[in-house]
Amino acid sequence: MKINLTGKQKEYGFLWLLIAGFGIVYLSLCFNNNVWTDEAFTIELLKEYHSFGEIAAYTARDVHPPLYYWILYPFAKVLGTRLLMLKVLSILPMLFTMVFGVTFVRPRFGFKSSILYIIMIGVIPCSMEYAVQVRMYSWALLFVTACGIFAVSVFEKGRIRDWIILILSGTAAAYTHYFAFAAVLWIYGFLFLALCFRQRKKLLWWLLSVVVSVLLYLPWALSLIRQVRNVSESYWIAEITGEVIWGYFDWLFEMDLPYATLMLQILFGIALLRVIYQLIHRKELADMLPALLGLLVLIGTAAAGVIISNLMRPVFIARYLLPCIGLLALFFAVAMRNLEKKTYIALLVFCMLVGLLDYKKTFHQEYRATYTAQTEQFFEENLGPNDMIAYNFKEYGFIYEYYWDKEKLQYVEDVDLSRNYDTIWFLDTHFNPEFSQEELMAQNYTMTYVGNYGIEHDEFKIYRISKN
Repeated sequence: MKINLTGKQKEYGFLWLLIAGFGIVYLSLCFNNNVWTDEAFTIELLKEYHSFGEIAAYTARDVHPPLYYWILYPFAKVLGTRLLMLKVLSILPMLFTMVFGVTFVRPRFGFKSSILYIIMIGVIPCSMEYAVQVRMYSWALLFVTACGIFAVSVFEKGRIRDWIILILSGTAAAYTHYFAFAAVLWIYGFLFLALCFRQRKKLLWWLLSVVVSVLLYLPWALSLIRQVRNVSESYWIAEITGEVIWGYFDWLFEMDLPYATLMLQILFGIALLRVIYQLIHRKELADMLPALLGLLVLIGTAAAGVIISNLMRPVFIARYLLPCIGLLALFFAVAMRNLEKKTYIALLVFCMLVGLLDYKKTFHQEYRATYTAQTEQFFEENLGPNDMIAYNFKEYGFIYEYYWDKEKLQYVEDVDLSRNYDTIWFLDTHFNPEFSQEELMAQNYTMTYVGNYGIEHDEFKIYRISKN
């Protein structure tokens, strides 16, 4: 039976296929066993704590709010902490964010904008790597994008359901990452200004939404205060300089191909000039102002990070801008939608080229940039029942626990050489404590170099320490 589809149906079908295509791309990056420091922290937390309350209490002693871990917890409870499953749970919010291209961008800004919006979320160079990481960034991206989109909806339509989603998404963002919280504050601030100029009758609703949001966040307020106090005393982020600030915007578009990063930055500059031109000439204001919101939220979030860092201590790094990427994609999509047909097609081709380059880079990072697979294989073949693994990179101890039984691991300075091990496998990371040759000789041990290996970002030499 022949099915006749209307032009509108074909457009929506194409958008769904585009989202599904990105889903397949993301999934292809998940079939590895590489975890880095923060991912190992996530997995360890899910293994060690067994209720929402325990997770909240532990997270309160860290530097992040708890919602991301709460989202993962029911899945980990039922399915375990398998890395593939946790990675898929990071892909889902990326795809949900793209769905706004179908449900909001296409009806509101047109088909050409919706294509660009979906593609830009997928191919902005910083996004693909974090789409498959076992961290909260993709969820923060979803919540911030939803908050921005429904801020536009409440301004234009003011439906109760729009206000409810605005409140819930903004609160969820604040419970997911503190710089997603900062982005939400900017969204609420810009919405307030827009209402003051054009929709004053809705200011009471705006105030009510603020009050409800504050009430929803109050249970976490004391934990936030304690975390701010702890961070102000000690934190790992380096001093923020002018070069570091410029690096934030390099990071958003960074690619390996010469001049590709610059070309992408120039395109976003052109998009900004197009929006400014339209605003100056008071053309398409109903579209240009929401578009500009997307860019200003990202800039405002970066500015908040720099200001807080200068007032307290450095607390902001480039990846904390990731929650704003959805709104940045909306800005670009609306600004560039009315290009001539040939120029628009050339832009799409360039964007897809950017995506291919970023996929190649991310694929290399996920599958070929580390010795993780070789290291796992080495120990599968060589680690005996009476062997032990000693390491000297203390900060990586809990990462090693992801790969090997905790009872098989010891920090080098805690190893009791008088115990009767068959073999001690020593992971020697440069510039860290090593075994004393005198102590090894006293216990009749000989140390032999095996080869260069590594786990994710940590490369080390493996030595076999065994009895003469």
